[in-house]
Amino acid sequence: MPNVSVRVDDERREELDELANDAGLSRAEYIRDALDVRENHEELREEHNQLQSEYEALHDNHTELQEEYAELQTEYDEVKQELDRVHREKRQVLDQRKENQELKRYVEDELAWREQPLATRLKWVGIR
Repeated sequence: MPNVSVRVDDERREELDELANDAGLSRAEYIRDALDVRENHEELREEHNQLQSEYEALHDNHTELQEEYAELQTEYDEVKQELDRVHREKRQVLDQRKENQELKRYVEDELAWREQPLATRLKWVGIR
């Protein structure tokens, strides 16, 4: 490993010596570790920026999906209301049909009654 010389003032050198001593390292080891930490920091910063971009893209996509969901929910509610209306109308038509069938039977019975001779009609009502 090649040597590198760096000039620092006495205050900075004392600070480096104190930090290295606190870490249980020589000044050179401490400086090498500091450079490694800086390199790792830069890599982490790049990774953070990439993850931040991915997060923003996902957030935008999430927002779009929420809007689409709201639109679909509105459409669903409208279709459900329409279906409920059609069911009500169908029930009304079926009820009307039933009522019409009852009226038809009544009219048919009444016509059958009136077509009978008077004697038969009197017999049916119990008059003799």
